[in-house]
Amino acid sequence: MRTFITIIISFLFSTSLLFAQDQQVIFKAMEEEMERNMTQLQMDKPDTPPILYISYTLADTKSIQTSASNGTIIQTTATQVERISSVRLIVGDNTFSSDYSYTGNGILGVNFVTVEDDPAQIKAAFWANSDIAYKFAIEAYNSKKSNIKNANLTEQELGLSESIPMLATEVFAPYNEIDISKDPYEALAAKLSVGFVKDRSVLLTSVDISGIETVYYRITSEGVKSKQAVSFVEIALKGKVRLPSGQVVGDEKVFIFSDLKEVSDLSWMMSEVKAFSDHLVAIKKSEKFGEYYLGPVLFEDEAVVKIFSDNLISASGLIASRKPITVITSVARAENMAEITRAKPLEERIGKKVIDSRLSVYNRTDLHSFNGIHLLGSYSVDAQGVVPKPNSTLIENGILKSLLTQNIPTVKSNESTGSYRFGAKPRAVTQEIAPGVLVIEAPKGDTREVLRATLIESAKEEGLEYGYIVRRYGERGDQFLYRVSVLDGSETLVVNCELAAVTLAKLKRVLGVAKDQYIQNNLHKNAIPCAIICPSGVLLEDIEINIKRVNLQKDSELIKK
Repeated sequence: MRTFITIIISFLFSTSLLFAQDQQVIFKAMEEEMERNMTQLQMDKPDTPPILYISYTLADTKSIQTSASNGTIIQTTATQVERISSVRLIVGDNTFSSDYSYTGNGILGVNFVTVEDDPAQIKAAFWANSDIAYKFAIEAYNSKKSNIKNANLTEQELGLSESIPMLATEVFAPYNEIDISKDPYEALAAKLSVGFVKDRSVLLTSVDISGIETVYYRITSEGVKSKQAVSFVEIALKGKVRLPSGQVVGDEKVFIFSDLKEVSDLSWMMSEVKAFSDHLVAIKKSEKFGEYYLGPVLFEDEAVVKIFSDNLISASGLIASRKPITVITSVARAENMAEITRAKPLEERIGKKVIDSRLSVYNRTDLHSFNGIHLLGSYSVDAQGVVPKPNSTLIENGILKSLLTQNIPTVKSNESTGSYRFGAKPRAVTQEIAPGVLVIEAPKGDTREVLRATLIESAKEEGLEYGYIVRRYGERGDQFLYRVSVLDGSETLVVNCELAAVTLAKLKRVLGVAKDQYIQNNLHKNAIPCAIICPSGVLLEDIEINIKRVNLQKDSELIKK
């Protein structure tokens, strides 16, 4: 398998490109240090469990962040290259090991590693990190042995093997290095920031642009050897508005690109700035949300993306997870497993209905563009060296068919879907199960006009004077709603409101769903590039909206004078 993959990729991209001198030095140093540590760490320790698995990861990250307002650069921070190491070391055997979290994460090095590709320095960094990782693994093994009886595991869960062995492979995924030089970022930020409407009520407008690229070098004791990169550019439009009452509300709109070159059409981006700016000005005439609401709500565009990403791309959604075991360690801090512990895995519902029967969900890893929009989620190999399936059916007509997995077996899965992906984040080795391009389809859905009419009819049936439309929903900025009159269909922008969480149960039977699709590039956990193609609208019933209490900011007497 190793020879086959190397030959194929070398044929496509040439040996000189793949085996450049610098990466030869890096991999050779990592391999020699791993081989030494496989025996050295256990020397004179006959009573400790044997080393089952080691992986070494070296991450080179460069990044830039710039912010501009009214055509002036406020701040720019650029980091050329920071190199960190990570070691994942497991002791025991495949029936019982020190792996307690089943997330695949390792121990980060305490200090930066030299970027000069000095073999001695690279080895020294991995030696120090391996020593900590080994001592941590011994502690975790013993603690897990004591605590597993309190983990409330079923017989099936107790009988699972610890991991799925990986075939030895060498994968060098090609990538285009992104530009993080200061000039193009500052020039674009300055140009975009002058596009905001000049209005005394609009405050603190800015355009923030960041770019990041992480190149990963990884080897494992199973013979997996890979080099791959993750990169993206984020543009955030920000602004605040002071209402006549004295209340200050803010909003933010974010765009994700693979490279700054994608924003070559400046006119398109300027039109987005103008639309966002016009929205800020319109907020001045908004009305306050006046009373508790429980009824039909139509979610559109970005709000639909938020609902599907929150519910499907999680341990309670389409991401397979295994129940962690609590361990107590002193050498290093154990992972915070609160999110996975609280999760209600969907795995036991495979073959059953989980969302509306008009909806089907697919994971595409080979989809590079859709309707002329470049998609970030396509990739050729995952962080564990597994080539993903190009198209996987996850939900078909509402029925759960499969989940996204890594090389950790669960009760219903004993193979990896190649979904364990690297991300990019400063001073971190980010890796999680994540989709490539998540496609949610409703071919028998309705038009947006029909959904709007259904919203009004549903509100009438419940004796309500209005329904609501949500077009942006989430943590960025304040929440805004559009109140729709059942009498004439007119819309009124509303502030001072909070939406209750929209759970997966709300998607099991929906009042309506759009057949046309909305496309958005996303960052899973703010680090892993993916994309979502979903219906442009979904109408849900019994959505709770509450009044948000705010503190008003009054003008001082000096300002009034």
